[in-house]
Amino acid sequence: MLPRVFDEVAPINFSHCPSCLTTHFALLSLQSHSSVSTKAAMLLSLVPLEFVCPVGGSGARTTFAVILTTASLLKRKGGYARYLQDQRDAEDRSWTRTLRGLDQSTIILQAQALRQNHSCTVHLPSNTDEIRSSPTRHNGLNIHFVIDFDDGVKWLVRARQAHDDCPPADLQEMVTKSEVITMQVLKGAGAKVPNAWMPPSLDPVADVIKASGTVDCFFIEFLPGDAIVKDFAPLTIDKINSSFAENYISDLAQFHQTISQINLGPHIKGIGSLYPSSSSTFATEKGGYEYIVGPLIQRSFLMIPNPPYFFGPFNSQKDRYLTKIDLGLNYIVAGNLWVWHPVDGYMMLLEVKELVEGCEELAREETEFFIKHGEDRNDQYMFLEDGHTSGAIDWERAIVTSKAEAFCAHLDLYHDQTFLDGRNVLTREEHLLIEAHERAGRSDLADCVRNGRLYQRLEWILFPRHPFAPVRVTDLNGIYDAFSGDDKEGEKGPLFGSFEDWRQIMLDKYEDDKRLKVLVGRGKAKAARAEKEAKQETEIRSRLLKTCTKKDDRSDTAVAEKPEKEVISEAEQGSNSQCR
Repeated sequence: MLPRVFDEVAPINFSHCPSCLTTHFALLSLQSHSSVSTKAAMLLSLVPLEFVCPVGGSGARTTFAVILTTASLLKRKGGYARYLQDQRDAEDRSWTRTLRGLDQSTIILQAQALRQNHSCTVHLPSNTDEIRSSPTRHNGLNIHFVIDFDDGVKWLVRARQAHDDCPPADLQEMVTKSEVITMQVLKGAGAKVPNAWMPPSLDPVADVIKASGTVDCFFIEFLPGDAIVKDFAPLTIDKINSSFAENYISDLAQFHQTISQINLGPHIKGIGSLYPSSSSTFATEKGGYEYIVGPLIQRSFLMIPNPPYFFGPFNSQKDRYLTKIDLGLNYIVAGNLWVWHPVDGYMMLLEVKELVEGCEELAREETEFFIKHGEDRNDQYMFLEDGHTSGAIDWERAIVTSKAEAFCAHLDLYHDQTFLDGRNVLTREEHLLIEAHERAGRSDLADCVRNGRLYQRLEWILFPRHPFAPVRVTDLNGIYDAFSGDDKEGEKGPLFGSFEDWRQIMLDKYEDDKRLKVLVGRGKAKAARAEKEAKQETEIRSRLLKTCTKKDDRSDTAVAEKPEKEVISEAEQGSNSQCR
């Protein structure tokens, strides 16, 4: 049953710019939009957005939670320079609050409690400039500080940055505990990931810290290496050499093979995320939690602004995707997804819903479940000097899912121009991954790679890049083809030659859908208003021009010789006095 809160949402055109890349749990800072209720503001924050800001790039972070358009931002006094300064000021506020929420002596006591009979030191920066000088230690969401033990062991304090738009504490606690238990399970099975630990309670210190609202943090092992590969496929064209790519993909295959052998236990039944059980305790370096499967934490709009925030676990992929699609349809009607193209986005989701409902594979009730990285891509893998990987990092929002989804190729191995063109031909990188699995005698995992487009296309089309993005015919052709599964060599032409063809067919197909009629009506009304406003503006500018050219007969000749834009500018400047 979906929550009845959508009627509270004002259809504001908004965007994160571009903090969207790191967190989809943030509450929007809507002080300037006091008419929007808190619950409605939370709904606005649920939309996953991704775009490249012309100033900050795809990895920039700002606390401008509501921006009508990038253009309107840049019109503000100061332009780019002011934007960059505001962005820097937002970072400074976030880092300052983060440092104030961390206590050096408490961190040391907690780390030593986990590694008994060992002492350690940790250095917390004294100012934000020190943080800024070490860009590899922070990203848009987390920041890390090194812990050095007396025996040479290194850990990291992984702290959530205290942004202006921090999520609710109970939500963040869910995400953190899920990340820690997932890393513990993987590490315990021999996978190349850093181990992780929640800070132990140090009564009465823990009670004081909890009451003071300290920054959410935990401990992880230090993983050596560098994130060298940061590009999409094809990796071997002007990016990295073939032998390096083959080493990497061979290591990736071994990593998947290790994860595939993890027996999560008969009590893990459903597609969701791992959480520590309520009765678990944690006290030592080797200690760990007993775990359960709970709601699915994922970077998407599959969430609501009320506890438990997320949905799941799901018995089948069909249940999962239908829940997500139904939420998406509601968000579109509320004005928060596909903001500039709601009719197209709504019809696209109706089509995907029909595809999901008719798919036997997605309807299958799953009995085996496997861990999958929440944001699996090339730059999550750390490389040593010998060209091999030391492990995978950043397990926030990891999920437990079916084998077919867990072991298909990750985004950076298939996201090439062919994919963007709507074709589902396997990349060279995917073929290398298939070959590595076959050499290891794991044809089952090789088949997951061969047949992975179904899940890859679903995630791609159900993840709007930003709220103003159009629906693209290439993405539509790609998902239709993925569900049919009869053109893996890309020999057939696209199902729809143009977006206009698809759009007209869908308008006819869903003409009786009541909510679509509402969206179409809104679109027509919006177009009529825009046309009326444009006409009024033209008339006003025309009257200003005529009035101001007649204000002084003695200057008629001089005014006539001026360019029209200059005359209009002068007229507008004087409109509050002589031209009124």
